[in-house]
Amino acid sequence: MDQTAPTASPILRAVFAVAGLAMLALWIVSLIPAFQNWNNPQENGFSFVPGFWGTITLLPFGVMTLTGAAIGHGRLVPPAKLALRLGCIMLVIVALLEGFRRFLIGLDTG
Repeated sequence: MDQTAPTASPILRAVFAVAGLAMLALWIVSLIPAFQNWNNPQENGFSFVPGFWGTITLLPFGVMTLTGAAIGHGRLVPPAKLALRLGCIMLVIVALLEGFRRFLIGLDTG
């Protein structure tokens, strides 16, 4: 049986690359509070929470989408599409939460 392997178009590969880099950048940003409070004796451990959740959600999705962008064909394309969808949902949720946080801060100061 001759089956054709799924391939990603050049535009889809570019979308994979941009979304994967955005997810990895957000993962790196989530680690900043942990590094800022590394030797702080007043630290209670909550600065590690964003890094933990970013590591178990955005890191795998980012790596899968970047793999789909790099390979672009074969059995890695369907998981990359799924990771792209789930990662974009995660990015939208993070953006909405950040907007809500800034809105609440604006209400508190004014």
